[in-house]
Amino acid sequence: MARGVGEAAGALVAPTIAVGMAQHHLAFTGTMSLRPSTLIAVIRDCVESLAVRLRAFLFYQRPRRNIATTRAAFSEVYAVASFRPANNLPSLRCTLRNW
Repeated sequence: MARGVGEAAGALVAPTIAVGMAQHHLAFTGTMSLRPSTLIAVIRDCVESLAVRLRAFLFYQRPRRNIATTRAAFSEVYAVASFRPANNLPSLRCTLRNW
């Protein structure tokens, strides 16, 4: 799905973040889960590294999974960007959509 959207929009499609917060599934063998702070750091590092050249980010994720944490990561990204000296680049924009 992401590849098709990327091709249609002429946009870069980054690799998926395969592990999120899944504490509710830890009873199942093999489940891996991140702490909220770890997921926030992963999203933030991914966005900030790509933001060297890109300004808009669209995250697709499963319904009701990690929504608050992803939005918290966006807030962290915006906060860091607000302390940087003004330049000619447009503001960062992060958007979250569920499928």
